[in-house]
Amino acid sequence: MEEKKDMNLRLLRYLAGQANQTEKKEVLDWVNENPVNQYQFDQLKKYWKRRTEDPQLISHAFQKDKLWKQYLDSQGTEVIK
Repeated sequence: MEEKKDMNLRLLRYLAGQANQTEKKEVLDWVNENPVNQYQFDQLKKYWKRRTEDPQLISHAFQKDKLWKQYLDSQGTEVIK
């Protein structure tokens, strides 16, 4: 379970443009590991893109958390605090 939390954090850092080179490689390796990971990453990118393109969502940090929770719920994953 801890490994999944670590990857979720890396995915968020990657999408936010805050991942270091090692984290970027780990994310890309994970994405390319199997089609399920690729699908999950693509879905997360859709949520992330939606958040970053909507001016109302950008101005409200709680919306980011709401969208992340929606994504995790859709994947059957618990929210990481």
